[in-house]
Amino acid sequence: MASTSDPSTFASSAEIFSAKHTLPQIRSIHGALHVQVEEKANRLRSQVGGSYRELLGTADTIVRMRADNDRAQELLVRMGGRCGRGVVSAKAAGLADFAAGTRDPGLGRAARLRLLDACALVVGRILRGHGGLDERQRGERLVLTTKAWVLGRLLIKSLGEDAPADEDTARRLEAARKTTGLLRRRLLASVRKALDRIDDDDDDDDQGTRGDGTSCDTSYPAV
Repeated sequence: MASTSDPSTFASSAEIFSAKHTLPQIRSIHGALHVQVEEKANRLRSQVGGSYRELLGTADTIVRMRADNDRAQELLVRMGGRCGRGVVSAKAAGLADFAAGTRDPGLGRAARLRLLDACALVVGRILRGHGGLDERQRGERLVLTTKAWVLGRLLIKSLGEDAPADEDTARRLEAARKTTGLLRRRLLASVRKALDRIDDDDDDDDQGTRGDGTSCDTSYPAV
């Protein structure tokens, strides 16, 4: 039996069914053609599947790039809105006003006067018992009052060392000196009262201790 020819060499079906091929050869050629068709179909399916997966990956990348592009455009729009001529001019003007205000001694003097009034108010409220502190925190209340009073004294000294101010500032400064002196006397009286109360408590404790010792001695008569 002659060997089977390569099916890829046939140009038409007439060459396969020619008289020079026997029936077994035709069957063999038919089987070889089926094998080649199946192999090519498998390769085609693999190529199509790989291309489809690559296409899906490309589509996902395009979607992510579009989302990133939208966020970048939104950010650029916000930056452009904040960097407009009107916004920048307003910020520059505000910064210039702030810098000029920091060099204005009148503003600093007014701020210190307001703080001085606040110190006097705080000291007075705490000494009257309206500072929001519990009665059990008497020592802490006196310490806080002393700190506020010292801050007021430092502010008075700082204002007094400045250049001569207007009449209203001088009047307020003199009133603050008088108020600070009055608060000083009240603070000292509160401190003395607290110390006397501590001494009284210590005396009561000592008397209680001696009383307990006497009762212990009398409860055991001498033999």
